[in-house]
Amino acid sequence: MAPFSGIVTERNVQLGETVTPGKHVSTVADFDPLVVRFHVPESEAGPVEIGQPVTIEIPASSTELLTAEVALISPVIDQGTGTVKLTAYLDNPGFTLRPGTFVRARVIAATHDSALTIPRKALLSEDDLNYVFVAASDTTSRVEVETGISDGQFVEVLAGLSPGDLVVTIGHGGLKSGDKLKIVTQK
Repeated sequence: MAPFSGIVTERNVQLGETVTPGKHVSTVADFDPLVVRFHVPESEAGPVEIGQPVTIEIPASSTELLTAEVALISPVIDQGTGTVKLTAYLDNPGFTLRPGTFVRARVIAATHDSALTIPRKALLSEDDLNYVFVAASDTTSRVEVETGISDGQFVEVLAGLSPGDLVVTIGHGGLKSGDKLKIVTQK
């Protein structure tokens, strides 16, 4: 008799086999809710709180996004990876999701309204300095920028750029200030 309801995931005895006291007969698992464990960098874990929404994507099944909430935050930092482990519980009615499925979890640690952002691919780094190439007429200029938060696709720019500046996003790895350029597309 299991102390909870669930599904038998492993059977360790065969029909007619003699069972002795203490023998491991079967494994029973409860799949609702599913436990989602994921890690965030130490530098981004500070503003995360219990109860905060978590967006969960299951790449193998569909593009549907599921939601859960942060239930536990580890009090220690993993010294090997420099990350903090978070735990969320994902409702799984009807057992449609299977334990062990790879998921992408995202917690919004902070939001900044009216922030100046650039595509992450426009940002270059050298000697702990971040910079971009700005298109001015038909030449480029290297501009050092101070960055803020990022969502993985876009980066907040705190200083160095103004709204309306055109930044180079493709082919900028080998550019130098003053190089000639031709604007192909402008977004």
